[in-house]
Amino acid sequence: MNRAMTTRCAMCIGHTLISAAMLTWVASAPCADSAKPNPAKTQRARPQASAKPLELTPATPERASECTLDALDPQTNRSAAYSVRLPAPGSKQRVSACLISAKQAIQQSGKSELLLVDVRPAHAYERYRIAGSLNIPLAFVKTKSFLKPQAFALINEGRDSAGLEAMCQELRTQGFTRAAVLQGGLNAWRRAKGAIDGDLLAQRELTRMHHAELAVEGNYADWIVVSIATAPVRDVHSLLPEALSVAPVDDSTRLVTAVKSAIAKKARKGIDSRVLVVDDDGTRYDRIETGLMRALTQSVYFLDGGLNGYRKFWSEQATIWAAAAKPPRKPACGA
Repeated sequence: MNRAMTTRCAMCIGHTLISAAMLTWVASAPCADSAKPNPAKTQRARPQASAKPLELTPATPERASECTLDALDPQTNRSAAYSVRLPAPGSKQRVSACLISAKQAIQQSGKSELLLVDVRPAHAYERYRIAGSLNIPLAFVKTKSFLKPQAFALINEGRDSAGLEAMCQELRTQGFTRAAVLQGGLNAWRRAKGAIDGDLLAQRELTRMHHAELAVEGNYADWIVVSIATAPVRDVHSLLPEALSVAPVDDSTRLVTAVKSAIAKKARKGIDSRVLVVDDDGTRYDRIETGLMRALTQSVYFLDGGLNGYRKFWSEQATIWAAAAKPPRKPACGA
């Protein structure tokens, strides 16, 4: 490397997105304090010995909140090691006053007591939707004065609701006092036996979480992240420090047992859980999805591209941030 890159930048994916390629599925993302090259680590570190994953391995309490990974140094066009700050589970709280369960929404909408406002893009709405729901972009809901006296629930796929919760709070301050958010979105609606019209095959996408969605949702404590990856537990926890690692399985029996135990622990704390399953590369979900969905009443999701895809996502973000002529300013990261 001709010279060590010492540029420091505050990393943030907020309402103004750095990567246009992610615009279609990033509503917001967490702030990171720094992404800087580490001269001592520009050579790839010697890989850890591949230990056999334990059958059930909870994360240790001494987890680091940062992860070091390789990205492209834009000045030298060579690989360099960067430190990125990962989501911190429990650092953000749900706006519980805005949330309405799928069961309640089904009952109230069936009695015409609740309007359903689907805020997804029009092309997604056309593929599948709840019959009778309105399709209004999230940013334009506040312009629809006819909604002010109405009880209505904002709806998306259910994988990420942070943006909807924030909008619900804003709407209530602007006179939309009966605004709410469908907890778990379309996925929870379907799990509660609510009907969804449209392409049945496309509806499988409801359970596939994108990396940028996890980068935001990973800050909330209601997620139970379960790894079935063959990667060493140390590697899993380097990116997903709260993950519960279960020995790779081709059936859902042991997985269900581990997840139910984790759900019970969350329930004792008054937390209504959602489950995210992660494998190495997103190719093993079909073997366990049906059994897991049948055994659990909670919403279950699967990380698209698995652990490898999530690592690549953060590497690409580090490269984008490092290449920026001026790094994002800290105030842009939001609260």
